[in-house]
Amino acid sequence: MDRATGRLQDSLRTQSERSLAPGMHFPVDWEPYFNDSMTLLGIDHHSTQHYDHHRQQLTPRVRPAAVKLSP
Repeated sequence: MDRATGRLQDSLRTQSERSLAPGMHFPVDWEPYFNDSMTLLGIDHHSTQHYDHHRQQLTPRVRPAAVKLSP
């Protein structure tokens, strides 16, 4: 994922503001991170929000080590 994210960031750095400005309507009830109207830049940003959301869901929480009591 780091490699894919890095390539996306590199690609975005080479784009002009004008090339990322076109947008279109998105159905906001499909996805909590959709806006009614999203530009290409907003769509790319949505991808990172969506990934972070699922990464948090799937990342196991570290439990503290069990404490052994002496007999």
